[in-house]
Amino acid sequence: MGIALRFLAVFLPVFVVMVSSEDNILEYLGIQMTPYLALFSSALLALLTFQWRPVYMAAVVLLGVFANLPSDVAANLGVERDYAAAVLLSVVVTPFIMRHIDD
Repeated sequence: MGIALRFLAVFLPVFVVMVSSEDNILEYLGIQMTPYLALFSSALLALLTFQWRPVYMAAVVLLGVFANLPSDVAANLGVERDYAAAVLLSVVVTPFIMRHIDD
């Protein structure tokens, strides 16, 4: 039961913001946004991170939400969407790189 809650804690906020925003990070990168793509990318992010510590999961959720906010809302909050997306990518990819370096 705990695994499902941890998965949903990452998946739901990122998915809801990604679907509700016309100006999300996938559109910004030039990828045509569909609900299926939002579902897949949110599920992939949740699958990669649901076993991590709660602090890292919270950071992934916040960065995922900030990266997918509409540009005017992000500007009003003082969040740079490009930086949030770059940090999100590095936070998700770094553990896999470190695991391969250690082997």
